[in-house]
Amino acid sequence: MSLPRCPHCRTRHIIKYGFTERNLVFKEIGKTNVNVQRYICKRCDKTFQTDLTNLVDKNSNFTNELKSEYEYLISDYLESFKNVCKSFKKFFGITVSHQTIENWLFVN
Repeated sequence: MSLPRCPHCRTRHIIKYGFTERNLVFKEIGKTNVNVQRYICKRCDKTFQTDLTNLVDKNSNFTNELKSEYEYLISDYLESFKNVCKSFKKFFGITVSHQTIENWLFVN
């Protein structure tokens, strides 16, 4: 992992500033509490946290890997949203509402 930079002024003059706890849902291990490192910039005094956009979308707790599974289930089995929810519960032990899956479909 590279040294973090301030996303506002792009400097490396930052210090650690605690953690933010997030509840993320992974395909393999299910729901997990994750501590995300927060930083404060010494130059512009703005706070930010470790970038997780390659792992999860903004304002989402479901990982991108988990979200890719619904596309597979819908395209290969032509299942309804409720059947996809049951498949998530059966294969991964994760409860996902049919509305969440429908939202994923419309975003993509």
